[in-house]
This record gives sequence, structure tokens and C-alpha cells, in this order.
Amino acid sequence: MRLEEVDLESELELEYLIIKDPEQIEKGLKIIANQVITPKGRIDLLCVDAEGVLTIVELKLDQDDDHLKQAINYFDWVLENMDWIINAYSKFKINDEYWPKIILVAKSFTESVIIGSKYFAEIFDIKLYQYKALKINGEKALICIEVNVPKIREVPEKPKTVDDHLNYLKDDKVRDVFKRTIEIIKSLNEDIETSPSVSYTHLRAHETSLHLVCRLLLE
Repeated sequence: MRLEEVDLESELELEYLIIKDPEQIEKGLKIIANQVITPKGRIDLLCVDAEGVLTIVELKLDQDDDHLKQAINYFDWVLENMDWIINAYSKFKINDEYWPKIILVAKSFTESVIIGSKYFAEIFDIKLYQYKALKINGEKALICIEVNVPKIREVPEKPKTVDDHLNYLKDDKVRDVFKRTIEIIKSLNEDIETSPSVSYTHLRAHETSLHLVCRLLLE
């Protein structure tokens, strides 16, 4: 068997190779139509996945900063016209319970496309695939590899203070009673912690009877 990596001549050739075997991108993926005309341009491939979810496949030979932008414009058109699409392509049993999803296919992706995908992935399903074009015994074929889109970094919630908890109390007299009580408990032993962010496990492993009283007042 003779195997070599090759370049594709055009996006149409890339499209042709995917139409021949859409499952090289995702198992169960079926082509509904290609080069679908919309007021926002032509959708390269309109598909349905194994769960019946409408899938917009946008193709680029290589990296392009407008790749994601184009796909989002098509996403908007598909979402606004889902009823018509479902009726027009009823044989595909399109699932109307889910928003459409986006698949981007290219030889590589710009950093801006990857960053944009990271944030849009919080709103709808989006996947990126890098392709490699191979020639096997004279015939061109594709290998599509999913790109890991990074997750958004979670910002930890700031621990609540004693004052934060006391401010939940709407009655001024009750709030003053708790404040005075906490001050009295703190004066009994300088080692007593009054931070409400300490875990139950830590407190129960180390608390004295005075710590226990303080915890019950704070939580």
C-alpha cells in the first residue's frame, strides 16, 4: 500500500471527500444538502447527526479568522428557519428539541477561532476538526481529528465573611445581638476562628465546645 500526505486543490474537493463519507467526521452524521443558499451566504454542508440534531458544517482549506463568524451567521439563519427546514427535509426526522450545532473543518485554526469557540461553546454545541488529506494507492482520502476546545476558567467565589452573613439579617436588633455574641465568644479564647468558610470536616476534627457554639451561631 502506498500512502502519502497531499494538499487539496479547493474547498469543493474537501466538500466532495466529506460527502463521500460524512462519518469520517462524526459517526451517524448524514448529509441533508450541500451549498445551501441563504441570504448570508452558502452553507457548505447542512447535516443531521445521529440524534437528529441539525448540524452546520463549515469548511476551509486552511485557517481563516472568519471561519467561526461565517458559521454563526449560518447558525442564526438555520435557527430562524428550523420549521421550514424540518418540513422540507422531513425524511431525515430532524429533532426540533435541540438547537443546531456547528462543526468547523479545516487543516488548521487561528487562535481567534479557537478562543471564540471556547466562549460560544457555552451557548451551543460547537466542534472543531482538523483534516489531513492522504493519497492511498492513488485515491485521495481524509482523516479528521477533533480539536480540543479549552474550557472557560472558572473564577472561584469569594468566601463570605462574618459581616456578609450578618447582613442577611434584616432585623437591626437581631443583628446587633449576634454581633455582640460573636464578640463575647471571641474574647473567651483568642484561638477561636469566626470565619464561616471553614469546612465542617475541619471544624468537627478540631473544635472545642466553644468552637461548636461559635459555628452554630455563624452557620
